[in-house]
Amino acid sequence: MTDLSRARKEVEAAWRSFVLDGAPPESVRPEIRRSWQRVRGELRVDPALRICPRTSGHGLVRAGSDGAPEVVSRIVSRFAERLAPDGHVVAYFDRDGVMRALAGDAATRRRLDDVNFAPGAC
Repeated sequence: MTDLSRARKEVEAAWRSFVLDGAPPESVRPEIRRSWQRVRGELRVDPALRICPRTSGHGLVRAGSDGAPEVVSRIVSRFAERLAPDGHVVAYFDRDGVMRALAGDAATRRRLDDVNFAPGAC
């Protein structure tokens, strides 16, 4: 087993444990642990969800008076271009946890459509 495969299995096991008991695992990096806690605590996301709920009134990144949404779209697209050849996608969520942009590998995006992981999902 490669180091990458081993690390992935360890993180997946830590995630399953976190979903079941809610205890932040010490085995993952602090920034990952904080992210998991923030999503569960502040944004009240249920980690056991199998389909991303959609919110009313939210959707794709739209042009605004300050131009920030266009900047976000360009940044997401740039990262996605670099990562797509390896099957990855890049998503951007606003402070309310609503996905505003998604770009990357087309095959991965089609699979994510099955669980509603798309702009407008919360």
